[in-house]
Amino acid sequence: MFPSWWWPCKLSQQYIEFFFLTSSAVTDVSQLVVAVYLLSPYSIANCIGMSTTVFSNLLIAFSVACTVYGWWVPTAISLALETYKSFYPVMLLVPALLYFTQVNAAKNPACRRYNTAVLLATLSLFTSVLVCLLCASYYLCGSWSFISSTYGFIWSVPDLTPNIGLFWYFFTEVFEHFRTFFLWTFQLNAFIYVLPLAICLRKDPILLFLVVLALIAVFKSYPSVGDVALYTSLLPLWKHVFPHMKQYFLIGCIFIASTALAPILWHLWIYANSANANFYFGTTLDGFIWSVPDLTPNIGLFWYFFSSSLEACILTYEAILSHWLHLHCFYCISPNPMAPVDICQQCQCQFLFWHYSGIQHWSDISYHRFAIRSHEEKVLH
Repeated sequence: MFPSWWWPCKLSQQYIEFFFLTSSAVTDVSQLVVAVYLLSPYSIANCIGMSTTVFSNLLIAFSVACTVYGWWVPTAISLALETYKSFYPVMLLVPALLYFTQVNAAKNPACRRYNTAVLLATLSLFTSVLVCLLCASYYLCGSWSFISSTYGFIWSVPDLTPNIGLFWYFFTEVFEHFRTFFLWTFQLNAFIYVLPLAICLRKDPILLFLVVLALIAVFKSYPSVGDVALYTSLLPLWKHVFPHMKQYFLIGCIFIASTALAPILWHLWIYANSANANFYFGTTLDGFIWSVPDLTPNIGLFWYFFSSSLEACILTYEAILSHWLHLHCFYCISPNPMAPVDICQQCQCQFLFWHYSGIQHWSDISYHRFAIRSHEEKVLH
């Protein structure tokens, strides 16, 4: 007979088995990401408009792929190229460095000097490539005046042509003597969230990539639909957490409605002269300022708190054998935690929840979750 506290564990087993990815789901994710990007109306509109954002998306996607593989040299070069082009992607260096920290800690857990050397080498290469590109531009132009026409144009926002961003409408209405103050405020708004997000999502740097890309698409001075196409195509990477999100139906409806209404209200304003700028700006404000920031933190916060709970769950034989130890390896960066046998190589425990050696005393079992505080500290030998 099972102990009296077994019934919550049965519920948690069903919940966790529903949450975890299967091998077939992992295989389908890459195909789904490609399909979403190629068939997205934002990507199609971006290609029809012949925007240079496609080259930015190429460099960013290449940098993310190189980061996942642990290739710090092409990551630093591609991010330097994209930063040279539009400056805002410099924030993507933060999740890349966090990921390299985890990868290097897994390869050399006892060698912190190697980890520090890789981080310094990545930063040095990034800075060197960016400086070389700026010097090459100076050599071709004969002066540094190109900075005011590139980065200066991005920072000062002199062109207030309507787009899907925030700047054009606000700076059309603001008084001139307040312009500098709000310009600094708006520009800092794109960068100020990176540090707290990096602290919160330090264990999930790939998710931090997505959140930073979404923030760039919202708060950059001259966004385009190509920026939206890039980060929305990465959302299927976390499709297994979508059922656990709150208000995802409402967010999806607002996002779709804003996408459909934006070109309609643009036509009514510019061509039919039957609407004004408030209609179009209100649509973009609802779609890209309310739903987008609400979407990614829902994924991020859920994944952050639930991943902490995953480390505190006692799973049954099937869940531990097929899923949990592999994901635990990902979280604690311990290499090769188990072989395809029924005995853990590290703690020699049986894969039954009441025999799991992470428990020292039954009082460690909480009502809502089953606590294993640390796989290294609480293993019984």
